[in-house]
Amino acid sequence: MIANHRLTILATEIKLQEIQKASRYAAHEKAIEEAAIKYHLDRHKSQHRRKLNWLVPKTLHPNDLVYLPAKNMARVLWKTGFILGVSEGFLAYGASQEKVATYRRLSVRQVQRHLSNEYRCSESPVRGFRGIYPIFGVQINQRLPRVQGAKFNKALLATAESDWDLAYGKVWRNNEGRWFERKCKVYNQSLILRKARFRRSRVTIDK
Repeated sequence: MIANHRLTILATEIKLQEIQKASRYAAHEKAIEEAAIKYHLDRHKSQHRRKLNWLVPKTLHPNDLVYLPAKNMARVLWKTGFILGVSEGFLAYGASQEKVATYRRLSVRQVQRHLSNEYRCSESPVRGFRGIYPIFGVQINQRLPRVQGAKFNKALLATAESDWDLAYGKVWRNNEGRWFERKCKVYNQSLILRKARFRRSRVTIDK
């Protein structure tokens, strides 16, 4: 049972999962569309759709990304704590805190607190509120193609202000000279979301 004073945190987590689920579906559909163009296939024909589903990599479930060892994942390069490095072919997805804040009509800082285990799991000093279960996630860092990385190298050497300033804080270079882009953090799916229509049908059946 979730106490009333914890519902605001729970509402943020629910909206996060909804956006994250939609992002996962959109990432797969975008990959299908790009593959259809590349191989001259009609994505709306069933036989072509089956072939496209075979050609396009699957998006991994959030819990697979958070809990399973990195060595068992396709297109995963390394995993250190909550940081996950993936290759160019990995279908990345996620929900940004800014987007969650917009849907929840909260500040980004409030969303950050709702997703912080230090805040979630501690009780407020006066009335003992919060004390909800922890939430876990991984920060996806996706390797960029060499061509794109070369542009960042050139911008870095020339101290250009265009591409470099736009990407500042979102990209970084490893010791081997490969560039990575920080993607959205993916959180574990701890809640089971049901549509209201589904719940109404269950009530009808129970009656």
